[in-house]
Amino acid sequence: MSDRGFVCLAQNNSSTDYVRLAKLQCMSIKHHMPDASYTLITDTAGATTVDHSLFDHVIVMPVDWAKDQEWKQKNDWQVGVLSPYRQTIKLEADILITRNIDHWWRMLEHQDIVLSLGCRDYFGQPATSRNYRYQFDANNLPDVYSGLMYFRRSQTSSNFFALVKQLFWTWDEVKKEMIKCSDPGSNDMIYACAAAILGTHLITLPAADFFNFVHLKPAINGLSKELVTDQLNIEFNNFEIRINAQAQHFPVHYYDKHWGLETLEQYEHTSRL
Repeated sequence: MSDRGFVCLAQNNSSTDYVRLAKLQCMSIKHHMPDASYTLITDTAGATTVDHSLFDHVIVMPVDWAKDQEWKQKNDWQVGVLSPYRQTIKLEADILITRNIDHWWRMLEHQDIVLSLGCRDYFGQPATSRNYRYQFDANNLPDVYSGLMYFRRSQTSSNFFALVKQLFWTWDEVKKEMIKCSDPGSNDMIYACAAAILGTHLITLPAADFFNFVHLKPAINGLSKELVTDQLNIEFNNFEIRINAQAQHFPVHYYDKHWGLETLEQYEHTSRL
């Protein structure tokens, strides 16, 4: 088992090639941190399309619990079981790293689990919109995001991922006990419930405001149209990002999967010239 590294669980569905997005993410990490280790966890189909020379590890899930489902949330807990690292930073596929974040490890390693709390707009300011989080507020759940997470091998993390798995399996019954909950069982909602059950103080680190990301959902950035990437001037150059002339120092959750795939294609094309 290696000491530490980044992990992304990526499975393609009918609309998005998440494995390709993971490739762009891996490239962003290795550009800023050449010695960083990166593991892709995927299914059998995803593993056949991967450039294995890019990733340090490609792990095929032994069981695909979401094989016949369009959205693959029910597999997310497997990161906690399959990560080859003692310390892991778990990322969703559509997040890009914009600078060297090696210093994060030293600040996170004193806690068994750290889920990112809240998110930021493209100015780097903490998001204030509750447009996407009213069900969290109604049920007094912590404002956590599963797409950026740290954990180390420990009893706490084992208990957490076991509870996440259980909540995915029993979600239809669990949500009946909640207030105005129509969430179908998204990763963020499941992780928030698990954090509340085990104790938010064990799963988060409020002082760790560095462990955060820019989220390009429209309401978070004061925009109304769905595709933020059509409304903002996004400059992508050598794995650094500027949005409306604002340099991005936090990881960027670009959210628009088409933008990510187009960016990767442009980068690959330029690299071949």
